[in-house]
Amino acid sequence: MTLLFLGSLGASEILTLLFLVGFVFLNGRIAKWKGYPFWVGAITGIIGFLGTLIFLLMPFSKKKKKDMKQPENRMNGIKQCSYCGEEIADAAKKCKHCGEWLDKVDE
Repeated sequence: MTLLFLGSLGASEILTLLFLVGFVFLNGRIAKWKGYPFWVGAITGIIGFLGTLIFLLMPFSKKKKKDMKQPENRMNGIKQCSYCGEEIADAAKKCKHCGEWLDKVDE
């Protein structure tokens, strides 16, 4: 029955399962070596594996400063500082609030 289940999985799923089993077993052995029960390390390994999986599957934001839209104040000759978010003059080269030099992209 188990072999039939593994036969329906692709290579990436089998590799992920092997990584999980190895991760759990390794953490269990380390826990046992340090004097804790094997299952404590195994549970820690499962939690660590799930945390790693969630981190790797999270979508990363690809927005850049130049892609961000400026608010409607742009028509009034006012823009927001990309560092501190305060309103500054559209022609400003340096923010009067935080003192950061503005990039040419901000202009």
